[in-house]
Amino acid sequence: MGYRPAAFKPKWIAWLPKWVYDDSMARKKKELEPIDNAMRELLKEAVTASGVTHTQIGKRVGMSQNRVSTILRGATPPASLGELYMIADVIGVSVSQLIVEAEREVKHAESEGQSVVDDIAPLLHSSECGAPFVGNQSGQECGKRTSQG
Repeated sequence: MGYRPAAFKPKWIAWLPKWVYDDSMARKKKELEPIDNAMRELLKEAVTASGVTHTQIGKRVGMSQNRVSTILRGATPPASLGELYMIADVIGVSVSQLIVEAEREVKHAESEGQSVVDDIAPLLHSSECGAPFVGNQSGQECGKRTSQG
């Protein structure tokens, strides 16, 4: 073996043939899809109405309070179906009902040419229930749209 000084540290050199990088290839923050925003808004309203804090949700589902806040704030990456289910379960909401309502709102907004987020908030609360998508005292499901659009 050849002579190697004691202070010699090998350096790693990356060589990528045929790859040219420029500013246009920089990573861009992925925006949420309309369905992601609709789900986020519905879940955020349900969490607010339930009175359960982000910290309490995080502890119950094994998720950090920061991740819960990230999901409800709409930052990327969007929530997985599993994360949505766990949060909804803690606050007593059916995630499948949230998905159906979010899909309905996206389709409605697309047909009206509106922003999904602007269209959802007024439709969340039923006059029969205090919280959206939570069963009332008689056991009936709440969270149905009170006005048809």
